[in-house]
Amino acid sequence: MAENFIISKNEEQTRKLGEWIGQKLKAGQIILLTGELGSGKTVMVKGIGRALGIEEKKITSPSYTLINEYQGDSPLYHMDLYRLNSADELYDIGFEEYFKKRGIIVIEWPEIADEVFPSDYLKLKFEILNINKRKILVEACGKKSSKVKEGLTVNADSGN
Repeated sequence: MAENFIISKNEEQTRKLGEWIGQKLKAGQIILLTGELGSGKTVMVKGIGRALGIEEKKITSPSYTLINEYQGDSPLYHMDLYRLNSADELYDIGFEEYFKKRGIIVIEWPEIADEVFPSDYLKLKFEILNINKRKILVEACGKKSSKVKEGLTVNADSGN
């Protein structure tokens, strides 16, 4: 898997990048978001939601609820696994059932569950460069996600 990166200079660029990604997604696709607290993961989800016709102000981090469901042009299932201690806890919340639904799945802090994801996903790793600027590493695994990544690196400020 080749990695590319995009530099986002502020929250609005991150949101617009999310919107662009959201426009390219098909039902059933999975987006994994990694990076430290405050790096822009939820801002990215707001952009994806915007593309799906979901009011941005409704999208919040599901840190305490673990899963937020939003209805738009396509359902958006936004998960945050930060508070889980093991992958076993995923089954208590019905995590695997979401892979059978016809919506977009976005997962923040997916590291705890790496072994349970289907083989096709887009992974975005956020790195804080300064108070506003982020480096977003883009990795795609699988055919559908690779198509999204190809367009992404052509249409954004990217590098190798």
